[in-house]
Amino acid sequence: MPPALLGVAVAAIAIVAYAMVRKAIAAQPQPKPVRADQPIRKLRRDPVTGEYRP
Repeated sequence: MPPALLGVAVAAIAIVAYAMVRKAIAAQPQPKPVRADQPIRKLRRDPVTGEYRP
């Protein structure tokens, strides 16, 4: 096999492998942040004891 043809074949295999890996990574579900579902509780200061309470 001529070297130029061999180089083209190796490049084609590398491009196809790269495309397959990208597709596999994109198919995985993306993790979502955990804090997005939980509402942020504001702490209020108790006027008598001075403690912070939800």
